[in-house]
Amino acid sequence: MIGEEHAAVRMLLRKREVVPAPKPAEPPPVSGPIGREPAPGQLLLPDWSHLAIGVDAAWRYYAQTPVPDRGAAFRKGTELALSRRDWRAVFELAAASPSGRSAPLYELMRRLDALPASISACESAIDPSELPVHIAAAGPAAARTFERDVRAKLTRLRYELRRSVRVTSGDDDLLAVHRDAVATGFAFRFLIEAPSGEIRFGSRSPHSPGESA
Repeated sequence: MIGEEHAAVRMLLRKREVVPAPKPAEPPPVSGPIGREPAPGQLLLPDWSHLAIGVDAAWRYYAQTPVPDRGAAFRKGTELALSRRDWRAVFELAAASPSGRSAPLYELMRRLDALPASISACESAIDPSELPVHIAAAGPAAARTFERDVRAKLTRLRYELRRSVRVTSGDDDLLAVHRDAVATGFAFRFLIEAPSGEIRFGSRSPHSPGESA
């Protein structure tokens, strides 16, 4: 009799056992530049400040991380498939800036053929510093067209770089517009070949024969 009572109690306790809830399914990967696994050959970085781009004498672009010191060895690893003409404008203008990381917005758009037609026709006679005044004077329609073209040009440049590099945070820092300038968001220098043949992350000015690190 006692044995039957114990068996009945065990059955009752089994019925009261809490069944653990199933584990939630893993969330799907986040689409877009942030959160998605990098494609084969892509660099994955914490943010754009960890990217160094070296520009060689043939205007080929190479990516490396972490950012080396000026004059340090640079490994030509990942070659970036970037538009040479347009990115050359970014690098040349940024190299001439005090910080080395910021290109004047209006001059960059002039180099990228993104000025309103009425201004492009006589741009050779316009001082670059006066471009904002001329764009405003061209009227609201011209100003809106200019803003649209700025977004389109920078979006295309960002897309080119994002094909080779992805970041996990701060994606908006790439070629960000700050008032009248475009900040690169990454470090870059022109590559210098030392007498030993070693490639160095060397200069903030375009290449010149015999330039040393």
